[in-house]
Amino acid sequence: MITRIISHKAFSFSLKVTLLCLSLYFIYSKVDTLDFYAIQPKVDLTFWFYLLLFITLWILNISFDALSWQKVRKMRENTSWFTALKHNLICQALAFVTPMNSGELIGRYNSMQDKSKYLFVTFWFHLPKFTTKLIFLSVSLAILAIVTGNYKPFIITASAIAALLVVLLIYFNFTKLQRFLRKYQLFKKSLQDYILSERPYFSEKLELLIINMVRFIIYNMQFVVMVLLLTNSTLEIDFLIWVPVYYVLGTFITTIPAFDFVIKSALSIWLFNSTAIDETVLLLVPAIVWLFNLALPSLAGVYFIMKVNLSEKLQKLSLTR
Repeated sequence: MITRIISHKAFSFSLKVTLLCLSLYFIYSKVDTLDFYAIQPKVDLTFWFYLLLFITLWILNISFDALSWQKVRKMRENTSWFTALKHNLICQALAFVTPMNSGELIGRYNSMQDKSKYLFVTFWFHLPKFTTKLIFLSVSLAILAIVTGNYKPFIITASAIAALLVVLLIYFNFTKLQRFLRKYQLFKKSLQDYILSERPYFSEKLELLIINMVRFIIYNMQFVVMVLLLTNSTLEIDFLIWVPVYYVLGTFITTIPAFDFVIKSALSIWLFNSTAIDETVLLLVPAIVWLFNLALPSLAGVYFIMKVNLSEKLQKLSLTR
């Protein structure tokens, strides 16, 4: 059993390293076409507007993520929004420096007073996010098929709508699905830790889905706004529709958080290659978005970790006196 777990983790890590190396090679092959000196955005009122809008979206993105964790936590224990924010930042910091994102599980576990259902709340923190991405993927593909007319629009649109309905059906009936799998032992792993009475209720599932849909739109807008800031040009409708597809594809690509921007940058250059956007911009934008949404929050998380450790040391010191 232990050997199988180690082998699985070793394979997963090897896959991430391989994808990272391939992304680096792909970016290296584009070195001749990259021109960083060509990126000279005009610093005018429009520039400051886009910059302020990007920072606002960044704050909103982090805020909605904390709100989502707060709502999930309330299924087991009450917590404030600010506490939920600190938990998220700490978990991001731990995931940033640990392999296979194992640090996040450690962070979620330590943040819970009632640790018996930490897997339940962690699972329901991520399921609405994953469902949201599948919803936007279905909608984006349907719109692309209609707008471009190059991909058999009727078949693609019908398939996308069918996929959307299936995703929503599974999401809102996931608790029943869990119980069905558990009753007939159709899943090898124990599902007991992922089940909590009848929670989440339909209203809670809907609320979590809406929060994560709003957050996903904000996240996509960050990418778009940063492109506008660096290019000072109008964007094609096809590009705007492809941005959600880009982020969904990035979700399915296994990465190491500390080097996620490398793979996202390579994917951006490859996916948006047919657009009029300069490849240097396509390289930089994912890195900037990564810096604000992952690297900086992780640094803030390190601060809170050090603050907690310092408080514990001072408490122990006061008790020994």
